[in-house]
Amino acid sequence: MIKVKNVTKDFSNGTVVTHVLRGVDLEIPDGQFVAIVGPSGAGKSTLMYQMSLLDTPSSGAIFVDEKEISALDDTAAIQYRLENFGFVFQDYALIPELTALENVTLLGLMQGVDYEVVKKEATSILASFNLGNQVDHLPSQLSGGEQQRVSVARAIIKKPKILFADEPTASLDSDMSAQVMKVFLELNKKGQTIVMVTHEEEYAMMADRIVRVKDGKVTDDRMLKRDTQDFAL
Repeated sequence: MIKVKNVTKDFSNGTVVTHVLRGVDLEIPDGQFVAIVGPSGAGKSTLMYQMSLLDTPSSGAIFVDEKEISALDDTAAIQYRLENFGFVFQDYALIPELTALENVTLLGLMQGVDYEVVKKEATSILASFNLGNQVDHLPSQLSGGEQQRVSVARAIIKKPKILFADEPTASLDSDMSAQVMKVFLELNKKGQTIVMVTHEEEYAMMADRIVRVKDGKVTDDRMLKRDTQDFAL
């Protein structure tokens, strides 16, 4: 599904150039749950941003389903991202003035889906995440774990090809983190492709595969034998 070919990313500050990604090659098949890990500044989030069209590589190419998405212009990239990708961020990125249900329905409405249709789907997803009684709550009335589950619901309501998660448990305690990881595992079991950036080894070990990044390069890439019953979620 995703193919990264010799991707580099440089940032310039005056005459100083920082090489964040240094010729990364990576392939992620459909339905896989991949954790990208590495120390702070290793380039793991930058790599995810290139794959998800939140940024543009300095060189190299990125393909999704054989389509070179890194070659899209800005307008086409925004449309492709909206139609094909879902995003979960560390800070939840919920709109504070909207209820949980309204936050989840928003993207569907932006794509022209009938309100009653998207409302029914959003209500069903929130109920499956044990948030059926919080649909009318504002983000400020929800716990961190509940807010993150709302953000996951918002990301998947449009049935994305790929769900990208950038440090989704970094702001949560262990119990709330477990709630979010349980949702990811259940989604992946149903076939959802997930790319998760994390610095937390215990959650990375729940994925199908760990890709380790250091100094802008992939230093290790291995499959895991996962048994979710071992994670005490």
